[in-house]
Amino acid sequence: MGARVLPGADAFPDQWRALQASGVDFVLQLGDFVSEGTVEEYRAHVAVVENGATRPLLHTIGNHDRSRPNGDADKGLYDAVFGERDWFFDRAGWRFVSLDTSDRGRGLTPAQLTWLAAVLAVPGPKVIFTHVPPAYIKSIEPLKEVGALEEPREDKGGYFRDFFTNYFEGGASEFERLVEANGVKAVYMGHIHAFWAADWKGVRYVISGGGGSPLYPLPPGYPKKNSRTPCASRSPQTASARPSCPGRARRSSFPRPALTLRLVASVIQKVIPKSSTLNFWG
Repeated sequence: MGARVLPGADAFPDQWRALQASGVDFVLQLGDFVSEGTVEEYRAHVAVVENGATRPLLHTIGNHDRSRPNGDADKGLYDAVFGERDWFFDRAGWRFVSLDTSDRGRGLTPAQLTWLAAVLAVPGPKVIFTHVPPAYIKSIEPLKEVGALEEPREDKGGYFRDFFTNYFEGGASEFERLVEANGVKAVYMGHIHAFWAADWKGVRYVISGGGGSPLYPLPPGYPKKNSRTPCASRSPQTASARPSCPGRARRSSFPRPALTLRLVASVIQKVIPKSSTLNFWG
């Protein structure tokens, strides 16, 4: 199996500058905007965002944005900098909902599910953004453009193991029911360092975890594409399409998790068509 793809330290600043010039209404980051939840890393991230920002960057908390990435952790620094972890806003007839799934081993709490049910119980289309995917998506057939994923042998570890274990179980079935019954058009997720998309019960599910951390080969069945390393940074993951990085193209012998701008943009545009009054990149 091939090595990881390392986008480079300048990837997120490059991506952020491209997004500012693209005309989007806003960018919503899917968690893990830092590697470790320290004051120093938060300050560095905010400094990059503030440099030439003309478009809002909204955040969903990831497990790395807590005081420690695994196990029980404190979220006080995130709360102090960005505020509420479960929140929503309305724009151009759409409701956008951000949901905290950063405690992936714990899943969604009853209080979160009650809150989500109330937030979704209004007319109109909705989009949900969260970090950790729900466990039930492992059984969903992906989009034809993305390619099938085959479960690895039990002796495989690392990324192969992560792809089939890094999901939230608690509250997943109730989350699925709420999403299906309340006009949700798409659920955008991060956490897994790759791109994946599928349609399930009228909802588009998208994993876009290639915003800067090392990118890993996908399991067997993923289509091999000659595409550029995505323009992203060391840690952030975003729900927007990723621009290619001039001068950084390189071929690899393993299936590349980075998709072309055209494919990523088409996945987004099928959820929110160009006729929408919102301006989505791509």
